[in-house]
Amino acid sequence: MSLNVIGLLKCAMRGTSFGERGKSVSVEPEAGEIVLFFRSDSPDFRSCVGLTSVEKACDIMVFYYKSPKMVICFVELKGSEIEKAHEQIRETHRAFLNASGSGNTQGVEWKGLVITDSGSSARNRPKSNGEIKIVETKHGNIGDILRK
Repeated sequence: MSLNVIGLLKCAMRGTSFGERGKSVSVEPEAGEIVLFFRSDSPDFRSCVGLTSVEKACDIMVFYYKSPKMVICFVELKGSEIEKAHEQIRETHRAFLNASGSGNTQGVEWKGLVITDSGSSARNRPKSNGEIKIVETKHGNIGDILRK
């Protein structure tokens, strides 16, 4: 399967913030940065990357670029059920990689982020065998996470 770019663009969101269920995530772009938010838990995104309606998807995908750094970050806003959030991020990441093809994602730094009201202010969980690194945080301003 190849990534349907037109389908992906249909999922682009206006602005650089998103919120639901009392949680939110935002980025204030700095000079020279490109930041795009995509609604990944939508029928268009699912179709674009080959996720079925029964497979898990995270809430949004954030694209960040400031030469030479390029980041794709999968974000889930979750009050509890943190392990479920991790699963949603991993499944969305896997589907996006499969749809993109490995040759098209060279140079991309992959990140996962769970916005939650539990846990520490920024907690890293270990990644295993090439999985995406997922960070849990209470804070919705993710600019620093994307930039480092």
